[in-house]
Amino acid sequence: MSGKRDVERKVERPDYDQALKTMLLEAHDGFLALIAPAVRWRKALPTELPAVKRQADLIWEVTLPDGQRGILHIELQTKAESDMGERLADYGFRLRRRQRQQQPLQLRSVVVFLRPTPGIPEPPFVIEWMGRPSAWYDFDVIRLWELPQE
Repeated sequence: MSGKRDVERKVERPDYDQALKTMLLEAHDGFLALIAPAVRWRKALPTELPAVKRQADLIWEVTLPDGQRGILHIELQTKAESDMGERLADYGFRLRRRQRQQQPLQLRSVVVFLRPTPGIPEPPFVIEWMGRPSAWYDFDVIRLWELPQE
């Protein structure tokens, strides 16, 4: 039955995607003039994105103070890694995508550093475009040695 619905869906919604991509690739300067006038086209890059298997340290479903359910993603670290913010964002977006198929829940990432280490990342992780943030992923940093021992 699912297969029949997929066929019906394809008939109802023609695929303009490939034709439009070809047209835009041929007319890249005109399209850039419309969406980003100060930008100049250099070349097309591969469109396939890598799908790397990832495993987070801890993922918990929690109840928030207002009674709603949420997801708390926890990463445990002994040293700072230069890609920590990017990894947290990647995990967060993957968790969001996985959870979207069910009921979307609020999501927060926390990285816990177990010992002092240089280069601890400061949130948020930001991807910029021409000096402006185009993607932003906030997270919490816990420095375990700074917490009261009790």
